[in-house]
Amino acid sequence: MGTSPTQEAIATRTEQLQLLPQAIREIRQVLARIELTWQEFWAVAEKYEVIKADYWAELTTSEKELISALHPKANVANANCAVKLPSSAVQKRYT
Repeated sequence: MGTSPTQEAIATRTEQLQLLPQAIREIRQVLARIELTWQEFWAVAEKYEVIKADYWAELTTSEKELISALHPKANVANANCAVKLPSSAVQKRYT
C-alpha cells in the first residue's frame, strides 16, 4: 500500500523546484570564470544542496566534468584545489 505525500511535502518540493532556474544560473555564472577554485563553486552550490539532483540533471557533461576536476571527491573542501582553464575551453563550453 502506497502513501500519498502530504500537502506540506508537496509545498516544500514546489518551493525547491522554484529555485532551480536561479540555481542553474548562479552555478553556470561561477563555472564561467577563467580561474575557479572549489571554494568559489561550493559557496554557490552549497545554497542549493537540497536540489542538487535537480540542478545536476540540467548541467551539461562539460559542466559536470569541470566540477569534478575542481574537486574529484566533492565532499571535502581543499583550499589548494584550483583549475585554470584556457580561454578556448571556456569558449567551447558555452558555444
